[in-house]
Amino acid sequence: MTRICPHCETENPDDAAFCKACGRSLDFGAGEPARPSEGPAEDAGRGAGGPGAQPDPGRGGEPPGSRQDAPDDSVPPAMSGGPADPARAQAGGPPQDRAAFGGFWRRVLALLIDGVLLGIPLTVAQAMISPETLHTEEWTDADTAWTFVNLLVGWFYFAGMHSSQYRATIGKMAVGLRVVDWHGERISFARATGRHFAEILSGLLFMIGYLMVAFTRQRRALHDFIAETWVVRREWLDE
Repeated sequence: MTRICPHCETENPDDAAFCKACGRSLDFGAGEPARPSEGPAEDAGRGAGGPGAQPDPGRGGEPPGSRQDAPDDSVPPAMSGGPADPARAQAGGPPQDRAAFGGFWRRVLALLIDGVLLGIPLTVAQAMISPETLHTEEWTDADTAWTFVNLLVGWFYFAGMHSSQYRATIGKMAVGLRVVDWHGERISFARATGRHFAEILSGLLFMIGYLMVAFTRQRRALHDFIAETWVVRREWLDE
């Protein structure tokens, strides 16, 4: 069993006569006897903030713990909480609010814009250089060459724009989206390349990889998971 000090509520051994924290009597019935003598070192320790010490108002003292600790800004989050502070991002991580990420239809619109921007110039160039490839049903070497050109241009466009200082293609910039890593920073060209070709997997099995955007918490497609990227709205970044 233990004895509770009536003054500071500290638990003491059952046979204790004085509180081990404040030094007062543990006798509830009798008056408080004289406090045992204390050595100079203990008196000095008590005066410097030991157990039971009280702040000195004249010197502006404060009880321990009365001041709030300043927030640690040593690692500021790259992605802020945007318009709503409760949804602020984890330190160095993506936002917690689902509204911070690019939605399915917004990303579809961005892809359509990019498709038009790439498709029209490539079609015009093919019609001017190899018009026969647009009107024949037989596959020729010219068709193979233009297929390679289309793949090459698409690769450099998407990977180059996503890894650029803009962190987005023209279509994504038009709808206010950015492709970033875990810390909200621009991704490398190598990662952007992996993300681009991982879209082949997203297109398999009835476009399920793309449809994941509508159902995942952070609105990520399969190729986003593979490349460890996030598509966020521009206003949620510290730009």
